[in-house]
Amino acid sequence: MTTQVMENVEVNDTMEIKKEHEALLKAVLDKESISVGLEISINVRNGVGVYKTGWLPTFGATVKGSIHIMEPQTGSWTVSVYDDVQKKEVYRQTDVLPNRDYRFQFPTSFWGINATITGHWSKPEDTTMKVKVDVGL
Repeated sequence: MTTQVMENVEVNDTMEIKKEHEALLKAVLDKESISVGLEISINVRNGVGVYKTGWLPTFGATVKGSIHIMEPQTGSWTVSVYDDVQKKEVYRQTDVLPNRDYRFQFPTSFWGINATITGHWSKPEDTTMKVKVDVGL
């Protein structure tokens, strides 16, 4: 069985997305696969934007999905994911262009994931990065 959660969410550096956390925990405990689709807006200052997921239970599952930058329509990005649970970078993609899908996959710890997602823009400017993220376990 697959659980899907779709949500349009405006986020800042400290906001947690509780609804997705609850759905994720329920799916993992029920041994279901889960797919979550989000559209998020990230404040970018001097070409750098950061989004923190907060702790998510994964019980060692592999995280798979894709990112799609919708805005801004110019420049390129380097996107990285650092997991505070594993204390290491688990994903990095360079030369990410708007309006294209980029797939990702990385293992998580039994204890879950607490990810910091960072986008470095090719322009040292302020903007809002709008990203569609599809992720599944």
